[in-house]
Amino acid sequence: GCEALLRWKGTEITDSGPGEFISILEENDAIIEVGRYVMQESIKQQKVWEKKYGTFLVSFNVSYLQFLVDGFVQELINTAKKYDVDPHNVVIELTESRRVQAPNALADIFSELQSYGFHIVLDDFGTGYASLEMLKKLPCNGIKIEHSFVRELSHDSHGIDYAIIRSILLLCHETNQTVIVEGVETAAVDAIVRNMNVTYLQGYYYSRPVCITAFEELVAANRGLIQD
Repeated sequence: GCEALLRWKGTEITDSGPGEFISILEENDAIIEVGRYVMQESIKQQKVWEKKYGTFLVSFNVSYLQFLVDGFVQELINTAKKYDVDPHNVVIELTESRRVQAPNALADIFSELQSYGFHIVLDDFGTGYASLEMLKKLPCNGIKIEHSFVRELSHDSHGIDYAIIRSILLLCHETNQTVIVEGVETAAVDAIVRNMNVTYLQGYYYSRPVCITAFEELVAANRGLIQD
């Protein structure tokens, strides 16, 4: 599987990542229209890859502001139906950039999406607003451990990061949550995390963000690994 990542590439701004422009989009609610585009493109692309590779997970980020928009849930469901996508192959990641003001209402939305088969993940868990409180209040299928806890795991001075990850893993295993560890950037960190019984690994060690064509080349080069 893979995660859909948003990049801004143009003539004046040649290459900009979400850390630079997402907060601006959220300030004037432009994130709603951009987020709609990301959702639609991600679901449409999932069907393309499902036909090529079989079962294939595609995840994408959704801001809390998007969940507040009337009709968002139905639009998401309708988009999956439009492209004949099995919701079980779609992972929705709640970003941590905004505090959830109405967790009960959001919990109802999550439950409705899960009833259709969509998977819900709390992104960047352990930082910002992605907290234990949200894990307690929101029905989700898993969490993604933020990369700041992961990147320097191989350094002797970062035993606290290891302890934090182990604690989160224990909590998630007890509650049947999947765990995605992002920020794996070296072979040394990969070796450490692989022995921690996580569900999915993500990071530059496996691939940097790439366009669709380059990603398909990457999949083709690793088909044997995927089939295994």
